[in-house]
Amino acid sequence: MKYIKILRIQQWSKNLIIFLPIILLQEFETLLNIEIYLIFFSFSLLVSSTYIFNDIRDQDQDKLHPKKKIRPIASGEMSKTVAKNYGSVLILLSFLSAYYIQDILAIYFLFYLGLTTIYSLSFKYLKYLDFLTISILFYIRIIVGGINLNLKLTNYFIIFIISTLTVIAIGKKYSILKNPEIKENVRIKVHLVNSYSESELRLIYIFFSTVSILTYIVWLNANFSLSFLYFLISILGLFSLYLFLNTFYKSSKSYQTENFVEWMLIPKNLINILIITVSSLLIIY
Repeated sequence: MKYIKILRIQQWSKNLIIFLPIILLQEFETLLNIEIYLIFFSFSLLVSSTYIFNDIRDQDQDKLHPKKKIRPIASGEMSKTVAKNYGSVLILLSFLSAYYIQDILAIYFLFYLGLTTIYSLSFKYLKYLDFLTISILFYIRIIVGGINLNLKLTNYFIIFIISTLTVIAIGKKYSILKNPEIKENVRIKVHLVNSYSESELRLIYIFFSTVSILTYIVWLNANFSLSFLYFLISILGLFSLYLFLNTFYKSSKSYQTENFVEWMLIPKNLINILIITVSSLLIIY
């Protein structure tokens, strides 16, 4: 069970963004090709391996965290040696499968591995880079998903995705900063307390939320239609986006968003995200 638990499979839901290019480009026949699922699985193994090595490095810090202390390494359920060997095997399997699918894919995997390693060692504790790096790591997932689709992203789409992902990353930091259950001597909290004031994080959050909404409006205008149905769908999508950003901010203040997947699976939040997704897809199609 510990070998499954340490993979954090519930976090693989973040990697579903790999399928986004297929949806946007209406390349639905790609979903009938096992290759895209192999890409998803091999990339998820890579991400899980980074979790393992991060847990090894942060073992002492995780013991001080109210939730992370139950992870296999922090709790002593799995030794560091076994974890290192397990993580190494996962990396090897991930790169071999990526190279088998398409050799350039392995390069993107390597870039992701390098960036997430630098993030864990350094950027995680550097002001601004601590949340911007997370956004870039998410964006790499989109590139990986579009590797065989000759994906050409518009500037509006790129800005919208990155700004929205950045909002999520900032919310995670805000949640950690506000959480009284996370001890003051935990390194990440020490960094956040020393680097940001609550008002500064709020302003940064508002800025990227505004960029997200504005680029969404510009995108709606680019796909403008005179039909009344289009107008209703556009209003619904825009309102749902605002509701998502506002709710996520309030949840971050009450330290509920450190784990985005857990927050997203709360029924009311999941419904709102689905409304944004469906309304956007209706506009596209």
